[in-house]
Amino acid sequence: MIVLVVTYYESPAYEVARILREKGYRIADITGEECYEPDEDVIGILRGGRRAPGGPIFGTLFGKRGLFIGRIFFNNKPRGAEVGKRWVLEVYGREYVEELRELAEELSSRYGVDIDVRLKSECPRVETYLWDYCS
Repeated sequence: MIVLVVTYYESPAYEVARILREKGYRIADITGEECYEPDEDVIGILRGGRRAPGGPIFGTLFGKRGLFIGRIFFNNKPRGAEVGKRWVLEVYGREYVEELRELAEELSSRYGVDIDVRLKSECPRVETYLWDYCS
């Protein structure tokens, strides 16, 4: 007889992405490139900027780049993030620490996890585009 155990786990990334969008942020991948579906392990946080209409290529050619101000790790053992227990919020830009600390407090309360807020850079990064990596 074969015993099959099925478990279901829904990453908090989808709900957190929705909350971020409601607060006026855009979501990004780990490198700071805007994305529409969050990764289940990490969400990048973009502030400001906006892609112009016209699809991914023309939209980024004529849009304004936002600032990449942070990343929330839900699962990344080397950084100390562990599913359902501890998340890590890395902040880029000292001026965004308080804003993102308040966000972390709200998320911590809502999801019952500890969130470590870490300043990773004095200055924010700039939103990246795919062709930034092409020579």
